[in-house]
Amino acid sequence: MKPKTGDWLVGSLLSTKSVMAQYARHHPLRDWLRFLADAIDGGAIDQATTLEANLANQLIPAPSVGTIPSDVFLSHLRILRGAALSFRNHGFIARDDYQRRAIGFCLERLHSFLILKTLFRTRSGFQDSVGFQIVVSETQRIVATV
Repeated sequence: MKPKTGDWLVGSLLSTKSVMAQYARHHPLRDWLRFLADAIDGGAIDQATTLEANLANQLIPAPSVGTIPSDVFLSHLRILRGAALSFRNHGFIARDDYQRRAIGFCLERLHSFLILKTLFRTRSGFQDSVGFQIVVSETQRIVATV
């Protein structure tokens, strides 16, 4: 994977009414709302971020696939870790089957929001950061070929 320009490459955007509505279509809404509430209580995010994340009308599916600057990535990981731990230790309810991945589903949406927020705040041209990503490797290690 190599960014088209600069040091960012993220997947395509999915437009939605809101991230909250999109989550509710596929998962128990309670989990998303409790995840965010626990993240606030644990200090991982603030109330304004929670509101913005709920109302965002775009989503990057699989936001962990891509290329972003390491300092931004590590900053996002600290937030995501704090949010996940707060939810796991307080409001998480174990579920069966597909819904057993509730923490991952919530993290995907929050990570997507953090990337979008950072891109919109720091970049003038969002389109040059979006593109398709194909990885072919004979091993588990990804090595740039270009």
